Parts: sequence; C-alpha cells; structure tokens
Amino acid sequence: MKERFTFAFTNIRGLLSKKYHLNIFLRQQTPTLFACSETKLSNKILDSELSFPNYTMIRDDKPPHHGLCLYLHSSLTAQRCPQYENPQHQYICLRLILHSNSKIIFFIYRSPSANSDIFSVISDQIDSALLAYPNSEIVVAGDFNIHHEQWLTHSSSTDTAGQAAFNFSISHNLTQLVNFPTHIPDHHGDRSNTLDLFLTSHPDLYDISSSSPLGSSDHAVITCTQTFMTTKQPKQRIQQTIWHYKSADWDELKRHLSALPWKDIISADIDSSVAKLTNAIQTAMATFIPNKQFIHKPNSAPWFNQACQTAISVRNHHYHIYKGEPNENNRQTFLNARKSCKQTIRLAKTQHATHYQDKIAQSKVGDKSFWRLTKEIQKGNSRSVIPSLIQGDQVLSDAKDKANLFCSIFANISTLDDQGIEPPAFSERTTKKLPQIRIFPKCVRRTLQSLDTSKASGPDGIPAIVLKQCARVLATPLAKLFNLSLKQGYFPEKWKEARVQPAFKKGDHSCVTNYRPISLLPIVAKVLESLVNRHLMQYLERNQLLSDTQYGFRSKRSTADLLSLATEVWLRSLDEYGESRVVSLDISKAFDRVWHKGLLHKLPAYGISGAALQ
Repeated sequence: MKERFTFAFTNIRGLLSKKYHLNIFLRQQTPTLFACSETKLSNKILDSELSFPNYTMIRDDKPPHHGLCLYLHSSLTAQRCPQYENPQHQYICLRLILHSNSKIIFFIYRSPSANSDIFSVISDQIDSALLAYPNSEIVVAGDFNIHHEQWLTHSSSTDTAGQAAFNFSISHNLTQLVNFPTHIPDHHGDRSNTLDLFLTSHPDLYDISSSSPLGSSDHAVITCTQTFMTTKQPKQRIQQTIWHYKSADWDELKRHLSALPWKDIISADIDSSVAKLTNAIQTAMATFIPNKQFIHKPNSAPWFNQACQTAISVRNHHYHIYKGEPNENNRQTFLNARKSCKQTIRLAKTQHATHYQDKIAQSKVGDKSFWRLTKEIQKGNSRSVIPSLIQGDQVLSDAKDKANLFCSIFANISTLDDQGIEPPAFSERTTKKLPQIRIFPKCVRRTLQSLDTSKASGPDGIPAIVLKQCARVLATPLAKLFNLSLKQGYFPEKWKEARVQPAFKKGDHSCVTNYRPISLLPIVAKVLESLVNRHLMQYLERNQLLSDTQYGFRSKRSTADLLSLATEVWLRSLDEYGESRVVSLDISKAFDRVWHKGLLHKLPAYGISGAALQ
C-alpha cells in the first residue's frame, strides 16, 4: 500500500494574522508536517488560539527570536529533541519515525543580519544525533536568508553565510533540493531569490513543489513529498449509529415497555436478568427511535464556502504563472488575485460570525440552546485520533497493538502488588450497623428523571435520554433488580464492563504514559451506585462517622469552605506562635491505586457488613 509523508514549510511573516489561510491550507493539503518561521507570537497568545483539528502544535517564541511553529499531523509519530537544540540559535529539532525510515529534522530561521554560527552549531548536533540514531536521515530546512550564486540557482551574489551553509552541506553530504525562487518581493524591481532551502541526506526520496504564499506573506510554501510502500492495511470505515431522539415515538415506546413481561425478565439470576433487560430496551429503541448509520467528517472551517474555494484556485493559478515567468505583469496579476482572495475569505468569515452572533443573541447563557450552540461552534476542534505509539525501539501503528499497549499500561497503574501484606489492626469506630438497603421505585424514578442527557452512554448503548423519558415505566423493574443485587450481595458482571477511552494529558503524543483512561460505564449501573451512595452517606453523616474536616465528595461542602478553615487556622497559629508550617501532598494516581483489600478491611469497623459489604 502506498503512503505519503509530506513536509511543507514557509516564512509566514506573522502567524496570528494568517491563521485562517493556514487553516485552509491544512484542510486542503493535509501535510504530515507543517513548519513556519517568523511567527511573531508573544507568550500572551494561547496555543488554543492557533490550534487546528488533527494537528499538534510545537512553538518556540523565546525572545529575541522571530518565532517558529510546527504542526504535526495526528498520524505522525514524532518526538521533539531538546537535547539537540541551542537556545542561542533559532531552530527546532524533531525525530520522526516512519514505516520506511526515521528522520532527524532541523527546522531553522536565520535572520538576514545574523552571523553563520548556526551552521556550526547544527553540525555538532547532527554528529551527536547520528551517534544515537545512526541510520536516520538528516533534514535541515527553513528560511536560511543566504546567497550563493554557484550553489543556488537564483542568487546573484555569494555572502559569508551562503559560503558557510554550502560548506556545511558538503561536510554532512546534504543535497539542497529547492531550485526555484521562494521569495516574492513586495516592491517592484526587487529580485526574486531562493531563500528557503531543503537539505537532505536522502535526496532521491523527495518530490519538491511550491504553492502560493499564505495571506500576505512574501514567501512561497515549499512542499516536500516522499512516497513509500507499507504493509499497513487501509483503515476500516467505522460507522456510527445516529439516533434521532426528536423524532422518537416516546408514547409508543413507553407503551411497549410497560407491556413487557417484567416478571419473567427479572428473575433470581441477576446476570441473566441484566442481559434480558438490556436486550428489551435496545429492541424498543430500534423500533421506536429513528436511526441511521453515519460517518462523521468534522468541518474545520465552517465558514469556508464555494466562493472561498474559487478565489483560492484563481490565486494559485496566477501564482504558478508568475512562478513560471516571473515578470512584473505576472507579479502584479498575482498580487491582485491574492488581494481579492483575502477579501473573499474575510467576507465569508464576517458572514459566518454574524450568523452566530444573531443566534447567540437569541439564546440565554446556560440553557440548552446555549450549550447546543457552543458544541456546534466547537465542532471539529477535538482531537480524537491516537497516533503511532513508541514502546522502546518499537513503533506501534496497528489499532489492535495500540489498544493492547494501553490495556497493559492502564491495568498496571491500577494494580497494587500486595502479596503477603495484610491490613493493620483497625479498631471498631461504632457499634451501629448500616441498615439493609432497600430501594423503592419512586427513588429510582427521581434518579432517572434527574439524569443528564448530554452524558455518553456505556457499552450497553442505552442513553440517558431513553432512561429519563421512560423513567415511570422502568422504575419498578429496575428497583426490583437493584434490590435483588443488594440482597444477594452481587454486582452484575455486565455492569462492570466499561468502554475505556485514552485521554491525552500533555507532552509527547507518541508516549503511552501521557494518556489517562476514562471509563464509560453503563448508565443503569451508575444509577444503582448513586442510590447506594445516598444510603451510605446518610448513614455515615447521621452517625458522625466522617471527620468534620473532610470536605471532599460531601454535600454542601466545597474547597472554599476548606480554604476558609485553613486560613483561619494558619492566622491563629501566626498570632499565637509567630509562624505556621504547612505540608501539602498530591498523591499521584490516587484513585487508580486505592488498596482494595485495605478499604474492605476498614468498612466493617464503620458498621458496613453483610450483603452490602459483599
């Protein structure tokens, strides 16, 4: 199977003002890696203002540099290599791992007024990188701002930096592949030059092309494409079932459920009862709620219309005419087309913004229409694709291999080796006993009616909206099933199954330890947990079995209360003793590493025993 690696780069001359043009480029061309120099960003500009769907951003805005920014596609396995970077010079080093080879990429920006020291610095770093990764391809690309009339076709002179760059390429056996002008002058009479270069140790791998500058930038976008064969199977088209709840026949659905033989469905065999209950609700949903199979493709630029597409095509057409014949007439025609393109895009964005401003003005902050509008605006900005993962020297790209790795890591962080370790002696805290928990249909109904319908469903596929709409019908059979579970001291196996989604935290996307698991459990199981928790908390509160300074996970208590108490204690200590000493602990993965044996050992001391403990 053929695959492509596409590396595009340019001098963007101000990223913030070009972000919409970049959004269109990424959306249309989908390069594997995009890099830009002279971003001119400050640390006040958040990453979220410059992020795009399916791309991870790496930026370097350290003053007095002009700024670099890289966008890595979610399919790319890459690691930033700060050990090969130098804060005195402006470049970013990446290590890429492809199916065909690994690459060490140095993306640079050299100011026209800077000396040529950057080449000797990178030369030393290349030597170090090849010691660690001896078979890697070396790529050095970016805006060099150099001139060498013999080496670069469109240079009319040779300067010191140009000679240094040429010597650098010779010493590392790097070939420069860009053979056309990359800088389009703003002023009439200025000469076009090749300022943006692509040096590689594997020149036979690439096809080089260019496209028109982004926005008002004066540098073309250089695209370097590598095509290679892989044994990777094509991705399967995963269909999603879309339920049209607004068109559901809720009355018939409730009538159907109320007519079911619940006495036969809910039996002493709890696991069998859960399976029958789930099947009955799923069958009713498929009968009375319209649904269809759907493949969602988020639109990263909802304002982008046919007029924008036409304007971009015209601009690109005139750019290629100018590139082939760089005279003043073609240059002016291109500049006019670029100006018209910018105006068309600006108009499309304004119309789109006005549309949403009107909708926002008609909705109240916090109500359902407001949040529905928020989701609509943010649609497509989530990044759900998991890239290839690195495990030691292995690169895992297959979905099953990645799932197995996540399974192993998540299971490991949730497991304690307590063999041979027994809980310490724990004295009885009360002579009281937790009464037998009995759940009534009216409690189940109230809990079902209070469900948040925006929450995701679990592996059983039964959503909150169905349980909420059918609360009166389902309350009695569910109460019977819940009471059977509590009486037998048995929690159904199916309700322990979860759909686990790896959620990225921070750092390197290819590192599996930078993800945390989010478990989606069946909503019915969480309803039972909620009802049991209510009984348990009432018992603990009534018998004053919780510390008065316990503020977490308790009703009508908050971190603000704890802060008030802590401040009062500290101030009293300062008044009486002149100092206050504080120790703050943050336990890593605290809930993942709860010692179950120790917890179960403590509960009887608080009067929790029998079937409830079981």
